[in-house]
Amino acid sequence: MFPPKVLIVNDDPGVLLGMRSILENTPNASQYRVFCAQSGEEALRAVLKHDFAVILMDARMPGMDGFATAQAIHAHPRSASVPIIFVSAYLSDEMSRLRSYEHGAVDFLPTPIVPQILAAKILVFVELTRQRLELQQQSRELSKMNEELRLRQRDAEEKELRIRTVVENVGEGIVTLNEAGLIESFNAAAARIFGYEPEEVVGQDIKLLIPTHLRCDQGPGMRRYLAGGACGIVGKTDIEMPGLHKNGTLLPLEMTVTRMRVGERVLFVGILRDITKRKEAEAALLAEKQRLSVTLNAIGDAIGDAVITADVEGRITYLNRAAVMLTGWQNEEAVGKPFAEVFHAIDERKGKADADNIVQLALLTQSSVTALGSEIWLAHRDGRRTPIETSAAPIKSADGELLGVVQVARDVSHARRVTAELQFQASHDPLTGLINRAEFERLLSQALDSAHIENKQHALLYLDLDRFKIVNDTCGHDAGDDLLRQITQALQRVLRQSDTLARLGGDEFGVLLDGCGIEPAQRIAEQLRHTVEEFRFARQDRVFSVGVSIGLAAFGPGRANLADILRAADAACYAAKNLGRNRVHVHLPGQDAAEAAPPVRD
Repeated sequence: MFPPKVLIVNDDPGVLLGMRSILENTPNASQYRVFCAQSGEEALRAVLKHDFAVILMDARMPGMDGFATAQAIHAHPRSASVPIIFVSAYLSDEMSRLRSYEHGAVDFLPTPIVPQILAAKILVFVELTRQRLELQQQSRELSKMNEELRLRQRDAEEKELRIRTVVENVGEGIVTLNEAGLIESFNAAAARIFGYEPEEVVGQDIKLLIPTHLRCDQGPGMRRYLAGGACGIVGKTDIEMPGLHKNGTLLPLEMTVTRMRVGERVLFVGILRDITKRKEAEAALLAEKQRLSVTLNAIGDAIGDAVITADVEGRITYLNRAAVMLTGWQNEEAVGKPFAEVFHAIDERKGKADADNIVQLALLTQSSVTALGSEIWLAHRDGRRTPIETSAAPIKSADGELLGVVQVARDVSHARRVTAELQFQASHDPLTGLINRAEFERLLSQALDSAHIENKQHALLYLDLDRFKIVNDTCGHDAGDDLLRQITQALQRVLRQSDTLARLGGDEFGVLLDGCGIEPAQRIAEQLRHTVEEFRFARQDRVFSVGVSIGLAAFGPGRANLADILRAADAACYAAKNLGRNRVHVHLPGQDAAEAAPPVRD
């Protein structure tokens, strides 16, 4: 259970994050690990999986509240004694506090939380847990010694026979030696491990089984221990150290050495396991991990994708080179950290800082999860953001056991730039940078909808330049293009921020005046006409003046459809041409657009 574990139960993700941040950033944070649950049900699953030193429980939660969750936790034998601290702003009165105690609380903590108080309370329970576990261990060891003493006193001969039978038949090697370091017993398994027959080693110094470079430590270590000092191996379990085979080869061993007293004598018992096969398997596993690392790097380098793996608790186990570049975290820094701390993805559409944490979803559902949203960004360690597409899949053993998760992330900056450029090109005029006819008609259609739904007034202006053909024919198309760009800039300076200017084709422009009645629309149209009239275009030592004919059609609730509005503004523009050009003509409600005879446009 070390380090002790702390569980925070709260349905508010912000509170969970805040409390976790407080506990994980205290000077004593290394003394415990923090787990979180967002519901009573999730808390119950956690206590069945982990032993907790203390639980911080939100009293009020939807579904199973904190009181019901506390009752359920204490009803289970595994978690019956886990201390629970209720955390809530609703425990300020005596009745609420009494209810929390009736449901198994040992303390309560009102909100807003004072970080120092929270950290101090947690540290108390962590220390109590540590002391309790140490006492339990000491109690178990004491009970074991007392039991051995009782059995020894009851029937020493029977015990000796039984032990001898067991010792000779167990798979582990068992060697006993006295205070002088001489071997007194050597079972059959020890004989198989070291290659000696028991009669060859009994009575010999234990150094016979110790590699030469370690022998100098054995004698002094034994004397220090017998004198009451510390010893590196006695009383410790599963110690790995080499042994010396009869043929001179070194053996990887795992041993547990204990001290026992037989009457007035002190004996040391070593239980030995030959871990050669395990070491070979570990070496093979390490080699496989190294090959996997190389493979993942090669895959990432080949496809340019970041590859990150994590264990079943969502803690990082590996980053390839592309992931290092994308996140800013070195592999050795990231290993062991929570996935979300290293891979900080943001879905700006949903306003979520973890982009639904697809790694947790993959672990929870044990199935592949993909996030291809156009607004998912990965925050680099230095604050930069990179648009990504990402997916996660569980890692399972051959028999289906969940081992962890792998996430692949792709930098889609270039693809998004290309998409944005294509979208811009599809909706904008390449010469002037204004929106084109298709985009203008889409916005005009939206304005028609808003007129009906929001009871708003709008106006449409249809502009056709006068004498543009003269410039085009005299100075060439390049000059005509330059004239259109300059006219565009001049028109934009007149319009309001809410107005939309578009190039509809050739020397024709459209203006959508949002939220504008007919009278202010006439004033704006006249300002545009005057601006063009005053404009002068210089090319090839000549100065040209142009004009503009403007048709105005206002529309509001209950007005005709898109085609009707466009025809009305176009007809008004024709009328302005027919009436002498360089003027504004307003299309009046009820006027038939077909009555205006179109002139020959220049």
